[in-house]
Amino acid sequence: MTLEDLDPKTLTPMMKHWYSVKKKYPKHLLAYRMGDFYEFFYDDAKEVSKLLGITLTKRKIGNDAYPLAGIPYHAGNYLKNLVNLGETLVIVDQLEDPSTVKGRIVKRGVVRILSPGTITETDMLKANENNYIAAMIRDNNGYGIAFSDISTGEFVTTSFSSKEQDPIEKLLSVCSQYDPVEIVVPSEIKQEERLFLLISD
Repeated sequence: MTLEDLDPKTLTPMMKHWYSVKKKYPKHLLAYRMGDFYEFFYDDAKEVSKLLGITLTKRKIGNDAYPLAGIPYHAGNYLKNLVNLGETLVIVDQLEDPSTVKGRIVKRGVVRILSPGTITETDMLKANENNYIAAMIRDNNGYGIAFSDISTGEFVTTSFSSKEQDPIEKLLSVCSQYDPVEIVVPSEIKQEERLFLLISD
């Protein structure tokens, strides 16, 4: 059973909340805090199990069972490994003390989106290396790009006119200089096959 097979009406209140969050972030891994664990469900569970080499189990839901994988919430190395593999994680945490909640599910919410370029924890960063995230823009005048290392506060911008000789080559050269771990691009750049293939490499 996959996410597409789900009928939300058949889900428990907790899983209905998980489903509502997952629908907002379908392309990212959803780490859902349950007690002492971050749990992953359905296709996310299969992917996390494969990437981390952890056990994939199943949980019953009516007559069906869905895939489940969990990691200890305090073991940051698991999250670090997933991010180092290029994954983006949506962290859903408990927003209240479960021991004080009676007769309803614990309130949970998205507290963070963790991607290769948004890490600030020193134990998740490579020592003595910058961790740049880049954002690129294209308009009628040419290309602009900004680099930011949010762990240090560094911020650099530059642009290249479309009238220059091979502005794409210059853009790639500056990308090589800063070596960003993540590049955010608008949809129109995805239409420029040469550039998109080169920055996706």
